[in-house]
Amino acid sequence: MSRPDAEAQVNAALPEPPGLEEERERGRDHTDADEVFAAIAATTVDAPPRWREELLALPTWARVAVGALLGLVVPAVLLFLLDLRGDLDPDGMSRILAVVASCAALAVATVVVGLRGLHQRPLGWGGKLLVGLALGLPLVLAAIPGFLPGSPTGGAERMPWTTGCLWAGLVTALSAAGALRLLDRGVSRPRLLAAAGAGGLVGFGLLSLHCPMGHPLHLVTAHGLLGILVAVLLLGVGLVTRR
Repeated sequence: MSRPDAEAQVNAALPEPPGLEEERERGRDHTDADEVFAAIAATTVDAPPRWREELLALPTWARVAVGALLGLVVPAVLLFLLDLRGDLDPDGMSRILAVVASCAALAVATVVVGLRGLHQRPLGWGGKLLVGLALGLPLVLAAIPGFLPGSPTGGAERMPWTTGCLWAGLVTALSAAGALRLLDRGVSRPRLLAAAGAGGLVGFGLLSLHCPMGHPLHLVTAHGLLGILVAVLLLGVGLVTRR
């Protein structure tokens, strides 16, 4: 008997390891490697882009335009529901419109900084100064006595969180900041602060057009702090999600 025949007889006489037949059956059920790769690709590289991915794929100028439009939706609706203030003379109205226009211009500049491409250099001192100005300008304007026209005693007898301005302003600022975060390709502290600053400017502009209260405490706490409050919220949420 030849050696191969002897080895075949020995192997035939040995019992099969337990579970070998099941492994064979499982191997017959496996799909071809190309089918496996196709199934994986269908849910990854070949998957149709989601709506946010399509937004993020837009060029920077388009994301800035879309962010500005989305950020103005809630303020426009609230201003329509709340109505414009009717206590201003022509000089007071001119001052308020100048304040709103300045806030709008600064907000657009902050949006451009916040939504810049990831390939660009990190925020320099000029960009950081712009973001700081967006966060601090409403607070400074609200703190200057008599700069914003309004009743000097209006709101003095009520705490800021009971007037409704704080809540309407926060809703406005958060909606504008959220629209910018929706279109932002990256997450970093300067980008979060830029979104918060732009949202605070939008909220401050809305309240300047609606609220006739001119008491310094009300203006500072319910109008001027919106951007800073939104920044604290965004940074807090980011810290919690990272953990």
